[in-house]
This record gives sequence, C-alpha cells and structure tokens, in this order.
Amino acid sequence: MTLLGVGPRILALGRLAVRADWPVVGIWGRPHRRALEATLVLGCPAFPDPCEPVADSRLVLMEEADDGLLRRVAPALGEGVLVGHLGPEGPLSVPSPGQPLAMHVLEDLPDLSEDRIDLAGGLVLLEGAPAALERGARLVRALGGRPRAAGRLQCLQALAARALVRRGQSARAARLWSEAGLEAGGLFHPAPRPTDGTGDPESGACRLWPGEGHQALPCEDSLAGVVRLLRDLDPQAARLLEEIEGEP
Repeated sequence: MTLLGVGPRILALGRLAVRADWPVVGIWGRPHRRALEATLVLGCPAFPDPCEPVADSRLVLMEEADDGLLRRVAPALGEGVLVGHLGPEGPLSVPSPGQPLAMHVLEDLPDLSEDRIDLAGGLVLLEGAPAALERGARLVRALGGRPRAAGRLQCLQALAARALVRRGQSARAARLWSEAGLEAGGLFHPAPRPTDGTGDPESGACRLWPGEGHQALPCEDSLAGVVRLLRDLDPQAARLLEEIEGEP
C-alpha cells in the first residue's frame, strides 16, 4: 500500500494498516517534511516523488479525490492496481487496467494520540466495480471495520447523516440514514473519545504526539463537500445541510 497525503484521516488509516500487518510501501505528501514526520508513526519511508512508491504498490490510497495527483502518478500505476480515496466523491477515472475505489469511513477514525487498534466494527461504505469492492472489503475487514457496497446517493446520504449527528441533529440524521436504507443501529455507533487539540493545517507541523506539542486533528469529511455533491442527487437533503451549516 502507498499512502498519498499527510492529513489526519489517511495517517490514522495508515497506522491501523500497520497495526494489522498490512504492508505499507511508503507515504508521500505536501510538504515533504510532514511525510517525514509521519514515518515516525508509520515506520515506512517517505518519498519526495509519489511515483516511486506507487510503482511498487498494488494498492494506492489517496486522502482526497485529486484528479491532478492521479494524472501525476498514472504512468507509475501497475496492472490491476487498486486506486482508492477517502473523500466524499465517487471513484476516480483511473486509467485501465487500474481499479478505482471510493472508501467512505463513516465513523470517526482514531486520532494518533489514541491506543485504539482498529475500526472497532465501524461501517465503511465502498463504491466501485465488483473486483475493486472485493479488494476494498478485504482491507476494511483487516482494519476491523464492516464493509458494505453502496451507490452514489446512498453514500452521500450516509455522510450527510453522520455530519448531522456531529451537529446534534439526531432526528434529522436518523431520517436521512433511513432513506439511505442503512441499519438503524449503525448511525449511532459509539464514537472515539474527543481530543482537546485542534491543529493548524497551514503550520506545517504534523502534530502527531500530544505530549510533545503535537496534537491530533479531527477526522471529519467536509460538510461543504457533501452538500455540493448532494445538490443534484438529493436537493432537499442538500438544502437541509446548508440551513444547519448556516446556523450559529
């Protein structure tokens, strides 16, 4: 596996992969010094050129659906490589014979100050072709999560419902979750303990260890991104989220 990104979600997922003995070839991210700091947690090398680790990987995981980054690493993609991302978007257009995958982790990922060793049975929705779904499900199970194949609208409704729960809108969240056809108990899956740090993404500090001045960052999808993607598929849900986002 190669990790492309140095944000909180992909670092948390990478740490879980290491704990599950899933081989991590390397990590790349901007700025490079943040990737170097991340190696202290992940135990894998950091690369200044993303094509280097990608060329040796069967699985490439991006923190965001970044078409520009995908074009950059496309020449290095091997045959049948699985290319996934953690953003709210659907699968990217990966050059054949690559396999695109969108991986939506609905529960809060454990931050790097926690000692949680897996996803604790949290639901992970997957979008992609059957072969990509099968491979993605193996990864999710290895990380202790519950994989489930889902469609585009279903994934966005689920992400929106989780965003509503975080904002204390439980009744509205439950209604949207039900419309997505998901199990009622999955919406209120116990979340990990909160941290008291915020972190500054522009500071260049990776903030990995609270005891040394490095604080974990929150692991949430962008509500604005979910709203933008929902507008065409579920305008009513998009308007609801916009109203709540605008509330004081």
